Amino acid sequence: MIELTSVTKTFGGLRAVDNVSFRVNEGSLTAIIGPNGAGKTTLFNLIAGALTPTNGHIDFMGKNLPPAPHKAAKRGIARTFQNVRLFHDMTVLENVLCAWNTGSFMGNSIWPIGYREDERLRMKRASYILEDLGLGDDRNTRAGDLPFGKQRMAEIARALALSPRLLLLDEPAAGLNRTESAELGKIIRHIVSGGVTVLLVEHDMQLVMRLAERVIVLESGSLIADGAPSSVAGDPRVIEAYLGAAEC
Repeated sequence: MIELTSVTKTFGGLRAVDNVSFRVNEGSLTAIIGPNGAGKTTLFNLIAGALTPTNGHIDFMGKNLPPAPHKAAKRGIARTFQNVRLFHDMTVLENVLCAWNTGSFMGNSIWPIGYREDERLRMKRASYILEDLGLGDDRNTRAGDLPFGKQRMAEIARALALSPRLLLLDEPAAGLNRTESAELGKIIRHIVSGGVTVLLVEHDMQLVMRLAERVIVLESGSLIADGAPSSVAGDPRVIEAYLGAAEC
């Protein structure tokens, strides 16, 4: 589904991502891990089109991925963020509806019937997603009034509203308690079973080891391990990279 070839991203003299290559198959769940500063979020920003590679290239569904978030989204890539980025003064339902481009004011004025039908379908789709993620009863709640765990779910719901083929989850378990993390794991499995490919950046190693079919490890921007969770966990390079890291 997605292939990175010798991808490098530099910021001045800093190589945040250094000559990284890997490919991810459709329908898979792959975790990307590494200590703080390893380049994980920068890599996500490259895949999501928010950053342009300094060298190398990224192909999605066999075509070069344009360095523009809206174009990546149209191609079928959606993401969440390390820090929840909801519109706190809007309802949960309104946040999900924001995922769709409703068109221009003039266009909506000229074709009001078609616009209303589109809105009806969007409302139906958004309500289905919220029910599916356990947020049906919160649809009219102001997003900023939700408990933090539900805010995480609302952000995932908004990403799913784009009907993505590839979903990038950037530390979705951050700030969650064990019960919430376990529920998140069920939701992620459910998303993958529905045909969405998932790339997961996460510091919660218990969650990663339970969920991931494959684990890619970054350290100082470089890929140092790639394989099944059990083999990666015992890799001396991975152990050394995490030695003394508080997350572990």
